[in-house]
Amino acid sequence: MEKQKYKLTIELVPSTVWFSSVYRIYKRNGRLNKWNKIKKELFEKEGKKCWICGAENVRLEAHEFWKYDDEKHIQRLVAIHHLCSMCHKIKHIGFWCYTEDGRRQLEKSD
Repeated sequence: MEKQKYKLTIELVPSTVWFSSVYRIYKRNGRLNKWNKIKKELFEKEGKKCWICGAENVRLEAHEFWKYDDEKHIQRLVAIHHLCSMCHKIKHIGFWCYTEDGRRQLEKSD
């Protein structure tokens, strides 16, 4: 069976949910053991590689995939996958460009 290939797309999320994540909710409520269980299950299911580009032997970050209903103002978590740092930054390019690291990277490309 051929391996599923996933495209790297940019996600623009409402600014009202910036800094809001399942991880932060668990951390705030002292439930990081639940987050660690999610991460462990991701490693078991997907291996230790980026879900999008397949990079291995790199630091992996959990990325939450959400669906947004703009009319009802509802967001729904649909998946969590490990991404390498660069794929994760691209997913959040609208936010990342405003970080010190993002500005520095953009200045290099000029």
